[in-house]
Amino acid sequence: METDTAQQKTMHPALMPIAVIIAGALIGAGIYFSRDGKTANNTPKLPEVTVIEGDHILGSQDAKITIIEYSDLECPFCKRFHETTNRLFQTYGANGDIALVFRHFPLDSLHQQARPEAEATECVAELGGNDAFWSFLNAIYATTTSNDGLDLTQLPVMATQAGVDATAFTACTESGRHAQTVQDDQDGALTLGVEGTPYSVFLLKDGSYYTVGGAYPYELLDITVQATLAGAPAEASQGLLDLIAAPGATDAKINAYIAEHLAQYLPQANTAPTTE
Repeated sequence: METDTAQQKTMHPALMPIAVIIAGALIGAGIYFSRDGKTANNTPKLPEVTVIEGDHILGSQDAKITIIEYSDLECPFCKRFHETTNRLFQTYGANGDIALVFRHFPLDSLHQQARPEAEATECVAELGGNDAFWSFLNAIYATTTSNDGLDLTQLPVMATQAGVDATAFTACTESGRHAQTVQDDQDGALTLGVEGTPYSVFLLKDGSYYTVGGAYPYELLDITVQATLAGAPAEASQGLLDLIAAPGATDAKINAYIAEHLAQYLPQANTAPTTE
């Protein structure tokens, strides 16, 4: 077994063993299912991305990073990733560093309930406003077991808990008047090259961005967020995510990339010796 020569090295916290993080990123995250059930590349090249009128925004509209999340309400990886984006918002949203935007991308061939649930969230937004939308959305993800596991008869109850009149909510969902809203989100995603969920754009104030195709873990995305907030260009984080998704990704390669491209932007750890 080869070992490093004993010497003093400055060990960065991001350079600790990250096998668990990488495993979590690669199991069901680096690849997603496309609408026909086949695997699809998760890093399409995107044109200009902006926050648009009608977007559901949680946090400051002047945030340093806006996470635009394309998601299916019955996708198990979306359920996991929504917890991750909420955690990022809890960590960085209070001081205006991060805001969230949610857009719909129901995978009809996989989850028949995803589209009616998406339309239901738009009814709640119409009747109760932005806060009610996010409350209802979070309740769906918290309640469903995914893969059409939510009892749809519970939607009016959940809407009421979000502050919306159940009768008005039911009338709205039965009218189908927000079907086009959901379809517009999906059509917009398709023009960006999105083929599966979850898919997110981490949009910086200067208009640059990096994309996250899959349910990558919090610990990994936290590295990219910390670096970005400290001034790292978006392409530095994109390079890390692309490397992880590529065949043959190893801890050594990933740690080397972080050391070269991101470590300078991250909080430094104490100097500690390594041993044979």
